[in-house]
Amino acid sequence: MKVLNVVMQNYLGGPQIRVISVAEKLKKEGVNTILACPSSSSGNTNFTSYAQGEGFPVNEIFFPGPSNFNSVKSILKNIFWIVTIPLTVFQFTRLIRRENVDLVHVNGVLNFQPALAAYLSRRKVVWHLMSSLYPSFLISLMMILVKPVAEEIIVIAPSLGEYYLGEGFKSRSNVQVIYEPVDPDKFNLNQALFKKEHLLTELGLNNSHFIGVCVANINPVKGHRYLIEALPLVLENNPNFKLLLVGDVPSTQKEYYLQLVELLGKLNLTDSIYFLGSREDIPSILGISNLLILPSIAEGTPLVILEAMCMGKAVIATDVGAIKEQMIDHKTGFIIPPQDPVALSESIIRLMEDETLRKKMGENGLKEVQKFYLDKCVRAHLETYKKALNINYEI
Repeated sequence: MKVLNVVMQNYLGGPQIRVISVAEKLKKEGVNTILACPSSSSGNTNFTSYAQGEGFPVNEIFFPGPSNFNSVKSILKNIFWIVTIPLTVFQFTRLIRRENVDLVHVNGVLNFQPALAAYLSRRKVVWHLMSSLYPSFLISLMMILVKPVAEEIIVIAPSLGEYYLGEGFKSRSNVQVIYEPVDPDKFNLNQALFKKEHLLTELGLNNSHFIGVCVANINPVKGHRYLIEALPLVLENNPNFKLLLVGDVPSTQKEYYLQLVELLGKLNLTDSIYFLGSREDIPSILGISNLLILPSIAEGTPLVILEAMCMGKAVIATDVGAIKEQMIDHKTGFIIPPQDPVALSESIIRLMEDETLRKKMGENGLKEVQKFYLDKCVRAHLETYKKALNINYEI
């Protein structure tokens, strides 16, 4: 079986990591995966570099994406995106035929160009729906395309199934719930501790610091601003608090990044917050941290929550997307309202002050995360692919 798996951004985020992790395991099941993503002209190549390093062929396509309608520049970008849709579909059609793929797996509701190319090439489509970012009118419009084109639809949680397909989505035989996975072999606290002292030294930290970490690419939807605004209250309580911000700065978010840096200066936080950029040693970063903080405004099921739980870390996250289906409020961490710096600061302070509670939440997370292990996700992908291709299967 040959699968073309397409992501919409050429950087490393949760969906991109899932695509590579699952594809690696599927090799043993006879599934050959080739990858496609936007070309390096987008200014980001982390996905391409990482995937190629893992031994996967990557096809970079001229593949512009839509933009928010919040400026004249963004309106022009959207006009350009619309004009280039036929060219993008043509490129994907050529790729599908050249590689002679059996199935096309597209990630994201707006990832319709490769889906259309597959449909025109008479190839089966598996459409993976993830984020809760989009307004309802756009979802309704896109589902007019998704439903007839997709042979199988994957949603990453039941609540996301309702978000995209309505309350009756479970009655649809071609809709599968497949949670985003975590690899327990990779995210292992005991292994990470071997590198703890070296990493602390590299970052200019030590064991006296209380370390919070936020792993998210720099984007307004990830809520970094609200976390930064929460820090003055946290530092009043404990001046030894340090925040590590781990994530790429996409080419489209340079201006937003500079706004965050300016905010740090205004709040006198430059000595307490570390922008680390994109890193591949996330297990080690989580290993030196005391807790994970994810202040997103919108999400699907963020992979880093599972990664932190797998490392025995307490989690503070916002009540968006399907986060409630990943973690349990007051058991594995705290779930708080989005865009609320006060709630963020109060939750951080409570976990700083109560080590027993923090450790107990970490222990609970280790138990709860087992249902999200990678092997289960891989089996579900294989079942979905075979179902889409009408192949008899036994899993």
